[in-house]
Amino acid sequence: MNEIRKKVTQLIALNPSDDKTFEGFEERMAKQKILMDELDSLAKEKKTHIGRIIRRPFADSYAYYVVSDVKEERNEIQVRWINYCDGWQDDYFGSGGHFQLDRIKSMIMTKDEIASMYINK
Repeated sequence: MNEIRKKVTQLIALNPSDDKTFEGFEERMAKQKILMDELDSLAKEKKTHIGRIIRRPFADSYAYYVVSDVKEERNEIQVRWINYCDGWQDDYFGSGGHFQLDRIKSMIMTKDEIASMYINK
């Protein structure tokens, strides 16, 4: 779990502090993509929600988020926004926050089921 939390911290740290510059944009996106793929696979393998990537359709692209913490006893999950590509934020998650665990579990389960339909063919 420490490896997953470390990678989540690394991914969030790649969010630019200044959206007005495109310096290093492509390099940052490449690093983010690698970390998102690693995190999602590792979290799925370890059967944890922490580290799972949530991709929500928005405008002409997607808004990207990472699950950064889970509080089972409060039925709560923390989701952090990833400023990836166009940097979209969707209407439900916005810039991230705390959300109902059951709702996010359902989103992740649906994502995995859809992916399995294409992988198993």
